[in-house]
Amino acid sequence: MSRRSVIGLVYMLQGITLLGVDPTPVLARYGINLETLDPAADIERDQEMAILQEVAALIDNPLAGLSIGESISTAGYGALTMLLMTCDNTLEAMQAGVQYQQLTYLHGSLHIEEEGDFVALVICPLPMQEGVRRILIDGDLSGTIKLLRELQAQLGLKILAAAAEIWIPYPRPKEYRAYEDYYQCPVRFGSAEARIRIPKFILQLPFSTANRTANLLYRRQCDALLAQRYKYDGLTGKVLAYLELLNGSYPSAETVANVMGMTGRTFRRQLSEEKTSFRQLLDRARYQKACSYLKDSSESIDQLAQQLGYSEAASFIHAFQRWSGMSPSVFRKHHSHR
Repeated sequence: MSRRSVIGLVYMLQGITLLGVDPTPVLARYGINLETLDPAADIERDQEMAILQEVAALIDNPLAGLSIGESISTAGYGALTMLLMTCDNTLEAMQAGVQYQQLTYLHGSLHIEEEGDFVALVICPLPMQEGVRRILIDGDLSGTIKLLRELQAQLGLKILAAAAEIWIPYPRPKEYRAYEDYYQCPVRFGSAEARIRIPKFILQLPFSTANRTANLLYRRQCDALLAQRYKYDGLTGKVLAYLELLNGSYPSAETVANVMGMTGRTFRRQLSEEKTSFRQLLDRARYQKACSYLKDSSESIDQLAQQLGYSEAASFIHAFQRWSGMSPSVFRKHHSHR
């Protein structure tokens, strides 16, 4: 099972919307509403890819990926952004990005190769259908370059990470000159992987915000995020990841089974084999979300009950007491971060 933050999908869909394409009908088929999507949730990679494949079929702009990649900003990476900003320089930040790449929104694996006076940041795309491949590769490349330059600009560096050459892993399109205009450097098509070559001296310029103590703290936070993301395996993990996406209303077992691509009977049997049930997973997802809301928000119990899919606060209070042994108000009193 492979999961990651849903924020990457949200950013991509926002970028796609700016191109005049409405992803709402596609999302509706997956029981997802962007307006009620929980930004703290994770999503299965295969589900994310299925959504993007359907949405990509609606796009007729061959250069769409370039602008979609620009929709992701440093703020969207949370603790990972702070880890990168407290590194000694851009090269060390790139190395940290490789180490914690599961927290990024890339659609491929990432590694670094040193080539004399240059360093290459290499992205090996995941296997994907041709209809979405070019868009996602372009999005990964443009988004990565934007991230590098945005990170350096925020830290006040005078020389930004200008690429000396870019390799793109698909045949040269008829719009190839637009890529050289966009990246302002030579672009080579038809390579085995995406590659961004940057002069090493630029990447070794020191960050004014370098802080070893803070860097270790943010590394621990990133480690904790990874540990939480891979806590559950099998169908149990997939169902929990899906339920974490939702706010306001929750689907039936049959609806979730359909999203998972199986019959209701097979769905229930597989969960039983994993020693759980849909009701137990729904309760677990609601409880975890309720604890988070009670700790980190000041919304009323009535408002929280609605966000968790309860028609009245009394039902939520009863359920929370069953889960935790205390009322929501008592829990908030003991655990509030505010």
